[in-house]
Amino acid sequence: GITDAILVGYSMGGRLAMQLMKKAPQRVRAAVIIAADPGATDPAERHERFCKGQVLAGRVEAMDRCAFERFLRSEWYSMPMW
Repeated sequence: GITDAILVGYSMGGRLAMQLMKKAPQRVRAAVIIAADPGATDPAERHERFCKGQVLAGRVEAMDRCAFERFLRSEWYSMPMW
């Protein structure tokens, strides 16, 4: 296996890199984490985020291509993360 990794992670990739660094720090020489945080630690906050994500995923899955493009322009790119 890999024993001396240099990780680069953006967003979810950054979260995955942080998890690897936490679980197997001996395998990571360095990491560059961009636009990521470790996530909610409070179980109630984590559950609320999960539920909101499920609702959003259901909405997106039901969209056709045109509706998805409208959603990106009108909602997604207006979110505070951008």
